Amino acid sequence: LFPNFSIRMDKNEYFPTRVTPRFSIVYSVDDSDQKFIRASAQTAFRFPSVVDQWTDLFVAPVNVVGGQKVLQDIYNLHEGNIYALDGNNPVLSKPILSEEFILPEFGPEQVTAFEIGYKGLYNDRKILFDGYIFYNNYNGFLASQLLAQNPNTPDEKRFITTISLDQPVSSYGWAVGLDYRMNNNYEISSNVSYNDVNTVLKPGFQIQFNTPDYRFNLSFGNRKLTRNLGFNINYRWQNSFLWESSFGVGNIPQIHNLDAQVTYSLNSINSKIKIGGSNILNNYYTTSFGSARVGALYYITF
Repeated sequence: LFPNFSIRMDKNEYFPTRVTPRFSIVYSVDDSDQKFIRASAQTAFRFPSVVDQWTDLFVAPVNVVGGQKVLQDIYNLHEGNIYALDGNNPVLSKPILSEEFILPEFGPEQVTAFEIGYKGLYNDRKILFDGYIFYNNYNGFLASQLLAQNPNTPDEKRFITTISLDQPVSSYGWAVGLDYRMNNNYEISSNVSYNDVNTVLKPGFQIQFNTPDYRFNLSFGNRKLTRNLGFNINYRWQNSFLWESSFGVGNIPQIHNLDAQVTYSLNSINSKIKIGGSNILNNYYTTSFGSARVGALYYITF
């Protein structure tokens, strides 16, 4: 049994001191020291970034404003006649006029995180299994809020501002990995993970989770196919997901890529030649809304 406890204290110029305790424990299942159960409970926080706090941009026709009250007061965002939008498009979404929006107090994002996992070696250390599940509970979750000021008048203005959400947000997921060392130095590895976040029923709110639900990797290789030659092939996949940001909102298509590499060792001069590529099938993809689409990358190194 291996327990561990730590505590951390942080201070920021614009926010009060934060103290975060953390506890973890690792338990050896047997005397072989090849199978372990681990668990942890941690508290942590995230100070708003400089961008979250102090952005002040006009991206026609929308004002992008940081979460600091002194900055929001320049635009009178705390003086009423402010309404949330009914969607996540700051230009096309409509204001909800049934209730004025009151900006919550702005501060650090706080999280309480729980995780339990297991790792073990089997079959004469040829098989490695590793898996875990986790649950995170956030308070003051930092994200973007879309607003309209003086809606349906000649003085109407649209805003995107960073807020500390006044309701809990939780994320959860799991991952499983399996590695197998076969005869003659062949190795196969795989892992799959799942991540999700609860739906926030708040109009005009962008949670900006920006993470695919599922990811999967599968690799096969042999570092010593011969005395001098080795290779590795890796397949990567992730499903499509919704990307949200102040720049824009859009769907990111699924990604499926194949990487490969061949290595030749020049033992006489203690050197290696590597020939390979990332996304060798040249399936163009993007990882965020508005970013360039990426194709294949081929390389030779010595």
